[in-house]
Amino acid sequence: MIPMTHRQSVGARIHREGHPGLLTQSVRRPAGENVAIFNPDVLSNPRHNCQLTYRLEGGLIVVEKQPGVAWITLAMTDFS
Repeated sequence: MIPMTHRQSVGARIHREGHPGLLTQSVRRPAGENVAIFNPDVLSNPRHNCQLTYRLEGGLIVVEKQPGVAWITLAMTDFS
């Protein structure tokens, strides 16, 4: 059995207690926030827009909308 990490235990508690989501400070953008929504009923009109793939290639972050096709390429130095 794999031991539960701190993040997994926090997620399990949030799910168990029925919280609709989680708001946390962004690690990459200290002035920004990340929102994780666990219950789509709290949103006005939720819908799936797209799925992105992130790959690290040396000092670059390559973002793909379609597998194998770069959509955006970002330098990792932009996030330090």
